[in-house]
Amino acid sequence: MELSFNELEQRMLRFLKQEFLEKGGRPETMHDPATMHDDVMQKFGLDLTQYREVMARLEHHGIVRAIAIGAPNGHLQIDGIVVEIVRQFDDAAAKPKAEPDRMEQVKRYFFSKRWFVAVLVALAVLAAVAAVVSNSKTILEWFGFRP
Repeated sequence: MELSFNELEQRMLRFLKQEFLEKGGRPETMHDPATMHDDVMQKFGLDLTQYREVMARLEHHGIVRAIAIGAPNGHLQIDGIVVEIVRQFDDAAAKPKAEPDRMEQVKRYFFSKRWFVAVLVALAVLAAVAAVVSNSKTILEWFGFRP
């Protein structure tokens, strides 16, 4: 199952990927560099409520783990899966769009028109009547009438 993310979440995931590559997933000690909540909120212009909503979704998918949101030393632990998710975004963007199937579009257009369906039914009835008329001699012989 492929996950879907809105524009803000995609930009945030790209940022988190860079943070993961620069600082690692989680700081070993309090002196090691970490991705701080305040820095992320300022970069994306989010208030605490919006930030918690986005983090809850990312945390649900196992991408990040938010440690002490709102605390002065609150930070993110970023899982390495963020690199793969961003790669999938890039692959999807690089993939060329498939050419539309023109025949399918034409069929969809004509079969959505009532007059075209009426013409098709009339042609089918006309073909059936023509077949009966052209084979009327054989049909009459089946029922015992000799012309």
